[in-house]
Formats: sequence, C-alpha cells, structure tokens
Amino acid sequence: MYLATVLDDQLGDNSRQRESLIEIINGGRITPYFQPLVDLHLAEVFGYELLSRAPEPFTKPTELFAAAERFGLLWDLERACRLAALERIAQLPEPYKSKRFFLNVSPHVFSDSRFRGSFTIAKLQQAATTLSWCWTAWSTTTGWP
Repeated sequence: MYLATVLDDQLGDNSRQRESLIEIINGGRITPYFQPLVDLHLAEVFGYELLSRAPEPFTKPTELFAAAERFGLLWDLERACRLAALERIAQLPEPYKSKRFFLNVSPHVFSDSRFRGSFTIAKLQQAATTLSWCWTAWSTTTGWP
C-alpha cells in the first residue's frame, strides 16, 4: 500500500510539473536575459548571450530543460526560448540591434527537421532584418547533459 501511495504522489507531481511546463511554453512565460560577452583583451562588449528563464517551479534552467527533456517537450521549450529571444531583441532600441546575439541550442536540435524549417536565415531575417546572428551549441559546462 505504501508503494502505491508513493507512486501515486510521484505520478501526480510529474503530471503537475508537465502541466506547469506546458503552461510556461504555451503562455509565453519564458523571459530572456542579456548576458554581456566581453573581449578581455579589448575590454569591451562584443555581443550578448541570450539566457532563458522561467517562473516557478522551474526557476533553475537545469531543471527547466531537464523536465522538458523528460516530458518530451524539449523541442517546444527550445522553440519558445528562441522566439522569446527574437521578440525581445526586436524590441531593443535601434543601436543595440546591430550587436551580436548568441542563442543556445541543444546540439540534437540542429538535425531536427522542425529546426531547419523554422529557423532558417531567411526566416530570422524576416523577423528582424538588422540583427547579427551567431548560433552556438549548448555548452556541457552548464550542468545540463
């Protein structure tokens, strides 16, 4: 009986986490933050990495992306992060739009047909024609596999 109760609690927690994650993704609740990237030799900012953050219960990015992978929602989450970043960049004052922006993308996403069809250079230019773009693969040093 105890095992059944524990399993029911875990399933309930997973269900609530999945629903929270879906609400965050579909509700546009991803917030992009700009992390300056500095050339230490020149002592100047050469670009900005866009970091994605979410509200409770996923305030830690490692937990957010791990949950998305666990629930089969990684593609959806990463797409929501990229779209939120693009929307935020488009809102910047004109002088900032010419900066370099770095978006983190999980390595396996590059080979996904949804990525190749959704985030082509032409589509990015359509979203914001004055932006400089650099795509980077997810760093394994962030603590997420």
